[in-house]
Amino acid sequence: MPKNLTGDQDKTVVMLNDVYPCPPNPMVPPLGLIKAIAASMEDLDPIGPQYLRVDLLTRFEKAAFDGHRLKSIVDNNPVTWLETTDALSQAILRHLPCGDFFLDNAWAHLQVFWDWMSKRTSVQTLGHKLGEDELAEKGWVYLRKNMRIEYLDPRGTTYDYADLGREWAAFFLELERIRGRISQLCLRALAEGRVLAIKETSLGGQLMLPDDWRAVTSVPRKSDPLRFVLTCDLPESWLYANLGPRGKEERRKKTEALRWLNGLYQQVLPTGKKATKEDVFLQLLKRFEIRGTELQKEIWKEAQIDGWRKGGSPGMKKKYHFDNEG
Repeated sequence: MPKNLTGDQDKTVVMLNDVYPCPPNPMVPPLGLIKAIAASMEDLDPIGPQYLRVDLLTRFEKAAFDGHRLKSIVDNNPVTWLETTDALSQAILRHLPCGDFFLDNAWAHLQVFWDWMSKRTSVQTLGHKLGEDELAEKGWVYLRKNMRIEYLDPRGTTYDYADLGREWAAFFLELERIRGRISQLCLRALAEGRVLAIKETSLGGQLMLPDDWRAVTSVPRKSDPLRFVLTCDLPESWLYANLGPRGKEERRKKTEALRWLNGLYQQVLPTGKKATKEDVFLQLLKRFEIRGTELQKEIWKEAQIDGWRKGGSPGMKKKYHFDNEG
């Protein structure tokens, strides 16, 4: 169990271990924890609303600076500027509910299982790296790569694996997939406009627009200094400025529709099937009474459904049919 925790953190660790006991008791993978963590990343609303409208971004940029310096209070709201990507990642994890806990605690608890596995003595060493299918078949889990120069050591580079059996191997393969999704949370939140970034240059601060993040694969760690803020820390009144009743209702529908579409995409993704834009637009009309083509286009563009937006229309065998949905 982790040591040197505060009182509240220690209580959370104890409660998590009551629900998902650490090895060796019991000797079964905590599949429920994996599912809870995966589900907690489907909806990023707790990080804050999407700042995608030009008027919101302009208002933020004007209010954030005192000359060239970033303000610590904006419209009487204290603003927490996050100065590193790691700090941003931790802030995001702290805001996302995960069952009865939050994602930062749940993910930390899962690392206890990883630490236990990596210290197992049953280690197999090979001269080549195995793929996921081979690992699942053997019941092995990848541990580490041992780099060696062949003319100094005839063994060359080798790869270590823990022999844990198929059940645990499948669990840790899924954990690695989850790790990949968590590593992309910062970029996703920035692209969705739920986190705003200021690039500090020699000429002063410059707001990076959400669209700026759609073309990159990761948040840079070494470049001009970046400062981040979660939009949940910005004044709530900004969201409704200059919006009448109709605009507020459209925003509510859009939020609900994005949550539904993102969740559906994650469910359908393992099947390899693909929904068409036309079918999604029809569902937006039927389910949420979203009639405006422009709003439908916004939802299609902003949803986390990259696989559906690429590669053109699917054939009949690959097409996802909404009439089969329960």
